[in-house]
Amino acid sequence: MKPHEEMDFLRTARERFARAMDHDRSNREEALDDLKFRGGEQWHEADRQVRANRPCLTINRMPQFVRQVTGDIRINRPSIKVRPVDSVSDPKLAEVYTGLIRHIEAISDAQSAYVCAAEGSATCGMGAFRLVTDYSADDSFEQDIFIRRIPNVFAVVWDPASNELTREDANWCFVTDEMQEDDFRAQWPDASLSGWDHEELTDDLRDWYRNKTVRVCEYWVKKPVTKTLWLMTDGTVLDMTDRSDADKDILRSVLVRERVAKSHTVCSYLISGTDILEGPMEWPGKHIPIIPVWGEEVHIGERTVRHGVIRHAKDPQRMLNFMR
Repeated sequence: MKPHEEMDFLRTARERFARAMDHDRSNREEALDDLKFRGGEQWHEADRQVRANRPCLTINRMPQFVRQVTGDIRINRPSIKVRPVDSVSDPKLAEVYTGLIRHIEAISDAQSAYVCAAEGSATCGMGAFRLVTDYSADDSFEQDIFIRRIPNVFAVVWDPASNELTREDANWCFVTDEMQEDDFRAQWPDASLSGWDHEELTDDLRDWYRNKTVRVCEYWVKKPVTKTLWLMTDGTVLDMTDRSDADKDILRSVLVRERVAKSHTVCSYLISGTDILEGPMEWPGKHIPIIPVWGEEVHIGERTVRHGVIRHAKDPQRMLNFMR
């Protein structure tokens, strides 16, 4: 990628990140308050000051309500099962796929990822887990699939134009992390930090560097591509986009129909505010491999209010604290 193309790419990424954060800011602020409340921060500072030297007891009942949700998940463990859906599907092959997925879940400790996402959803209305690939050994070229948890419920930032609960229609997504500046410099010594040595940062960079902490993001993007598909006499569909003319001439005798399809590839970049640190890395799948787990959603016109079990239990819990 040329320097001016990289600058435009990063500028677009920063604008998308800022737009997504603004779009979901109220839900995120409420979710943060829910998490603090579950953790025991249940007294307003003004109430503490009014009570002066009197005790401010916290009889925290919130964790038990969250565990009523996650406890069922721990007992009745969720798992993925493949089902044949039409007359062409092979039930035996579906069983093989199910066995492979069970193996992936076992080596990944997938239950911890499912429970972690469910706890976030039950507490504040948002959680997520993810799929990753990694080499099976240090001296191997074979890769395995793993299901991993995302402990920080605020790490995932979605395209605000997506509407599906699975976010399969999202065109981009961020998974954020915060690194100390020294650790960042040690891992990417060639990355530019010259613009961050000054207090005067531009508005679109101010959230990417603060208090000697650098924001690093996985930036997932769907890139549009056009495919040429051929339907053959036996019902198979072939992607002929990159096939040679000789191959096309051989197969043309069994061609039934041809069409041009709009599709996409999924790529990820590792970026800071001013650099592409790694990538692009193409993901061998159709969807962004981040799986959201939402709580209850209330749609008020164009606005979506998202919450878990804590949100509407706050006032009864505060009343219990005052009464004690």
